[in-house]
Amino acid sequence: MPQCPCCSTAVEVGVPACPDCGLALGGLDDGEIVAAPDMPAWPIAQDGLPEKAVLLHTAANPTDCALKQSLLHGCGIPTMVQTPLANQFTTVIFGGPILGADLYVPECRLAEARTLLSDE
Repeated sequence: MPQCPCCSTAVEVGVPACPDCGLALGGLDDGEIVAAPDMPAWPIAQDGLPEKAVLLHTAANPTDCALKQSLLHGCGIPTMVQTPLANQFTTVIFGGPILGADLYVPECRLAEARTLLSDE
């Protein structure tokens, strides 16, 4: 089964985002799932692994999270989203996560991301 390019979680082809780290996923490239084309690439640390993800913001609802992601992506900052206790039940019944969503950015871009969100 293909894996998420960021966290290596097994994901099914056609899933829009990684169920573990929230990375927006695109199609297949040589049999491997790639990040969505409008998603800035997650930086690689000196040890060759993806840069550490750090919490930037806890959004109250999916719309707030999507707006912040859009702003950050427009400035070239990749993001990952984790939704506590989110599952298909909460998505179908409530339209999305009921406890908000945690928005993560690469550690090396945290200061820049904080500045962008403080200017909102």
